Amino acid sequence: MKICVRIMNNLVGNFKKTFVIICSILLLFVFTACSNKSMSGLEGKTFHEKGNGGGHIVFSENKMIFAGSTVIKPSDNPADVEKNKDKIEKAKLKEFSNPKIVEENGKKYIKADGLDYKLVLENDNTIKDLDDNIEYVNVDTNSKEKK
Repeated sequence: MKICVRIMNNLVGNFKKTFVIICSILLLFVFTACSNKSMSGLEGKTFHEKGNGGGHIVFSENKMIFAGSTVIKPSDNPADVEKNKDKIEKAKLKEFSNPKIVEENGKKYIKADGLDYKLVLENDNTIKDLDDNIEYVNVDTNSKEKK
């Protein structure tokens, strides 16, 4: 009888340990799956502004280079240039670290250290700047559209 009790205690003790380990692994998997997505699908891609604005976005390993649409034209009035200082700043080439995709309210936002712009990944080949309503398309997609 004592032997049966020992065997049952060992089985129950092992079951508890096994159960805790399995639950820990499952929780780790759930948290990893729900965390921010990496940029693995965008690394090495270059996006250009649709049209003639000159803006572009380039992704590399742990870096994102962004330059918004060019807003100054040779025919612009200097007073208008002063009004668009924030857009002039956005048009300057800047490098951002640690880009990632963050899902919020059903949209995939592109976030990075120091990036204040609202960029949404609409699909694998299109990024939309929600602040200025400008689309950036993958260079390969852009060249296929012209053919």
